[in-house]
Amino acid sequence: MNANVDADIESHGFYPAGGGRMVMKVEPSTGMSGLELMDRVGRLKPSVTALVSRIPESVGQRECDVIARKTGWDKKAFQVVEIQQAGGPGNVVMIELGFDNVSELIIGFGKVGVKAEQVARAALREARAHLASEVPVGVYLADQLLLPMGLAARNGYRSEFCTGPLSLHSQTHIDVLQRFLNVDIRCVSNENGTVHVSVQNSEG
Repeated sequence: MNANVDADIESHGFYPAGGGRMVMKVEPSTGMSGLELMDRVGRLKPSVTALVSRIPESVGQRECDVIARKTGWDKKAFQVVEIQQAGGPGNVVMIELGFDNVSELIIGFGKVGVKAEQVARAALREARAHLASEVPVGVYLADQLLLPMGLAARNGYRSEFCTGPLSLHSQTHIDVLQRFLNVDIRCVSNENGTVHVSVQNSEG
């Protein structure tokens, strides 16, 4: 979309201690361009990463073991990372569902009193639900794409994507963008439960 953005995590933050710190570098753009995400392209390339901070590494390994056993994914797709720079103890397991044109990231958050296996199973259920939907854009990514697509529409570029039912947050986001960016955002619901979202200049 003609945007040059770099992000670097200086310190991870886990609830309740917090302390996370990220540095973003955004370069000036000559103008945002459009994007089309109507289908997944290529074969699934999954990866699973368990992050652990100030807790036994075995917690992350147990999460990976559950997902590996239930999916049969290649062992090279799994890794446990021990976080050195963090404000406190914590754990997350991340499942990345990568395709040639788009990636979806599912995150399971560890909690006190919740077993690692439960965290892993919950994340895997969400990942499987996304895969079964066959849409390229998940509910959270849909919301995140709206603003850059709105900016591209102001430059005359049309964007579109296919997703599942829109969240209330996305619906509110659409209303705000149409009011302030002078763009036309159309959402068409299909019989199979998918939603076709198009974003274009209101004069186009």
